[in-house]
Amino acid sequence: SVGSSNVVDSLYFQRQRGLSLGTITPLGGGRSLFAGANMSDLSTLSDPKTGNFGQLREGQLNTLRLGLREQNVRSTVDMDINPSDGYVLNADWQMSDQNFGSNYNFSQFLFQGERYFAINPDMRHNLTWRWNLGMINGDAPQPFLLGGANASNPIFALRGYAVGAMSGNRLATTGLEYTLPIFQHIDKMFGPLYLDRLYVSAFTDVGAAWANGAANNPFASAGAEVRLKTSIMGRQVLTLRFGLAQKLGTSDAPGFYLTF
Repeated sequence: SVGSSNVVDSLYFQRQRGLSLGTITPLGGGRSLFAGANMSDLSTLSDPKTGNFGQLREGQLNTLRLGLREQNVRSTVDMDINPSDGYVLNADWQMSDQNFGSNYNFSQFLFQGERYFAINPDMRHNLTWRWNLGMINGDAPQPFLLGGANASNPIFALRGYAVGAMSGNRLATTGLEYTLPIFQHIDKMFGPLYLDRLYVSAFTDVGAAWANGAANNPFASAGAEVRLKTSIMGRQVLTLRFGLAQKLGTSDAPGFYLTF
């Protein structure tokens, strides 16, 4: 692997343009099937980096994707920021092959899950357990990237670390989060901004991203996060997340983050 700076740079200087088509088919029982295809061109806005990962890749990227999702979550007014009971499971397969015009040959498997537990239902205290398992075989243009506060494939959250601080074609993460309300009905307006709810959570994240055959060295963090649910002009719902995360096993100072 390479240093985190190369990987972080690659997130902002790579461009993908093309066409994506997909369809979602409900299967009943909270299950749905996704099937899609993507035809795109990868190009760079700066010279490619060097190294096994973090380098900027160019060329035609054509992929096929299948995904299966099962969701069974108890419906509550705050389920978007404080789910109380149920689960979400995702299985995703993606492949690219030079036989249908791509410059890349690879297959990617990703398994994800979230389980929600009601600890104190009357006071809305809830626990969330999350996990991700991923594997890439072949010549993929982008590895799994681990680090940061937001998760969006190929980036997976590990709060307290920089976005893409770790990378590899193997991925394993897990984490626990205990959430409770501070104000459930703020009901205040500040200009165009409506303040709805305020929650706080304590969390711990553990994860690793590594190359096939290399040593697996997990990293961990712990911290707290404040979530403020708002809306703009009564239309666009926006949840602001303010957090403080401490890398475990290091002498580094805690780091603040703001995301939405």
